[in-house]
Amino acid sequence: MSTEDITGRAEAILFASGEPMALDRIAQALGVRTHAVEQVLAGLQKKYNKPESGVHLLLLGDSAQFCTNPAFIEPVRAALDLKRNTPLSQAAMEVLAVVAYNQPVTKAFVEQVRGVDCSGVVGSLVQKGLLEERGLTNEGAGSAGEKYQFYVSDLAEKFTAFATSILPDEVKETR
Repeated sequence: MSTEDITGRAEAILFASGEPMALDRIAQALGVRTHAVEQVLAGLQKKYNKPESGVHLLLLGDSAQFCTNPAFIEPVRAALDLKRNTPLSQAAMEVLAVVAYNQPVTKAFVEQVRGVDCSGVVGSLVQKGLLEERGLTNEGAGSAGEKYQFYVSDLAEKFTAFATSILPDEVKETR
């Protein structure tokens, strides 16, 4: 595989991840040595870590992550606040219901219940402050097998308490 292919693929992995990604995991996914990934990421840092770039590549010990250039944080906050104030979609309501009823849950559990990928919806609910990540599961502690546990936030719990108070008695008894 050429350096350009490794670079493009590593860039895509980091972009899609949205969170720190272990360098050895990237290397494994690409079928290359970790050293090759380190070299590629150094090149990507030169490409992105410029004052005029909206995106920077952070190397965090043995992992890497794309992040917003701190110089552009205000317009990003403004745009995300606009998104935060949009009404909840049907999918978001379903995810909230699954988490509220079964918490703590992993994203994989929610996806299994709903039968579709929930990454975007879960991320949106975390941004809106309706879901919270509180720690990792015990499965594969310290490895790529770790999964975040999601809970409804205090705000969502207040809404859930109100919503369950108006449920019919036979539904309340199944909880």
